Amino acid sequence: MNTETILQAGLLFLAGGVLVPLAMLPVIFLATLAKGYVLPIGAALLYLVPVVLIPSGIMGLHPLASVMGIYPYISSDAAEMVKKWAGGIEITISPNICLISLLVIGSISAIVSVLALRKQTY
Repeated sequence: MNTETILQAGLLFLAGGVLVPLAMLPVIFLATLAKGYVLPIGAALLYLVPVVLIPSGIMGLHPLASVMGIYPYISSDAAEMVKKWAGGIEITISPNICLISLLVIGSISAIVSVLALRKQTY
């Protein structure tokens, strides 16, 4: 283990710590609408299904898959990990497209969540 490996790992943890919560904002929106816990849990599971089944086909469209479209550009080890997860398919989508998609969908979800919370009565 050397300094470069530690820096790459730190960058991956930092990127994951920022990008994954941002990618989960659509599920948070649904959680703000629900009174119980069944809808948010079901939504989270359904939200993960396409990312597990066809990750490379939805990069740039689905926020969690878009995170996987950004990871390969952080380090070579991350690129190898994502390639294995995508079934050996080479990732060719631009990380800029993935980041823009992630930010747009996350921002819309956050704004709609805040609006939904303002309309709720306790």
